[in-house]
Amino acid sequence: CRARLAEEERAGVEMELLAERCRGALKGQFAKSTVERRTVRDPRAQTPRTLHSLYFLVPRPSLSRFLDDSSELRATLPAQSEISGPWPPYNFVLPKKAALGQAIR
Repeated sequence: CRARLAEEERAGVEMELLAERCRGALKGQFAKSTVERRTVRDPRAQTPRTLHSLYFLVPRPSLSRFLDDSSELRATLPAQSEISGPWPPYNFVLPKKAALGQAIR
């Protein structure tokens, strides 16, 4: 149990560093960004996996440049990543008590 918690903590720190790297590379092209962490249970695996998502709220005038720059950035990332969207801005609205593991910048 402790080893799993330590691994989750390490993964969270790594994700935050990766998120900061992405935010820095895309600076000026988005209005907000959000990191979301959730546990995914794969019936084929013995232990659950932690999935991290990084969302960007991108103004329409910045969209083309953002997609180009994020595609280039994606090729340099150590983690598996996928770009999708545009999506509605609901990912940037939090309830009064934010979910554990979620941060907005």
